[in-house]
Amino acid sequence: MAFTKINIKRDRELLGFQTQKQYHLPKFIKILGAALIVFLIATGIGELLDRELQQHQSYSTFMNFRTLFTTHNIPESLDILKNMKRQAPNSPETTILYAQACQYAATIMPYPEKWLQESLLQLRLLNRDNITSPEIHAQLLISEASVLLDLKRDTEALTTIKKLNNHLSQEQLLQANPAQVEGGTTYYNTYAYILATTTDPKLKDPKFALELIKKVVIEPGGNSPAYLDTLAEANFINNNFTAAIQAQRLALAQCDYPSLWILTEHFQEFNK
Repeated sequence: MAFTKINIKRDRELLGFQTQKQYHLPKFIKILGAALIVFLIATGIGELLDRELQQHQSYSTFMNFRTLFTTHNIPESLDILKNMKRQAPNSPETTILYAQACQYAATIMPYPEKWLQESLLQLRLLNRDNITSPEIHAQLLISEASVLLDLKRDTEALTTIKKLNNHLSQEQLLQANPAQVEGGTTYYNTYAYILATTTDPKLKDPKFALELIKKVVIEPGGNSPAYLDTLAEANFINNNFTAAIQAQRLALAQCDYPSLWILTEHFQEFNK
């Protein structure tokens, strides 16, 4: 018995089924397409890695800048500031780091207002519509509020910090876990510091300031000098002088230069 070779196309036609013409891409087109996909993926990953590397380098530069400040190395600090300014346009993160470095420079460099104005300018030059990360958005507003406070523009500072979590009432903020609130503990600290140190009686809120910072400083010995300083300020404005001095002593024990200058001034004020 002879067997007829199977031919699917012929058999479908004999049975009355429609046949579809199969189109096969040329091999070189398939190879080219695969190469294009690999290239796009590699390019995307490359850009991501490059951005992460730039941010890491910028942060390392910032920390090196702070280290030089502790030894009062002004010439090298200025060189680092110039380098950070060149890198600032690379991303919102690098811009914010440069702005924070300028604010830090204002604590020890000549012409402090010049550095604060430069910090504020950089923060306000950022295109905020392009910032999609809630973390970066919070960091931007917190930094801006802090600089405005240093410039004695208290009303603007308070308005800026209130842009974060404006859907939450005071009671809700005090009931919330700071780690789950936009801006986290840094937001609580900055908000409390503004309310405690403002020279405008209409803006000052001693009780709320103390409650805010107590949400952050749970174990005073394990907190940063900045948070302890805010705790001291909040206690001082609430006439809790012993608690204020205790918190300030803990802050001084943990801080580095030049923060020591600011905290020492506060400590002297508390001991008057």
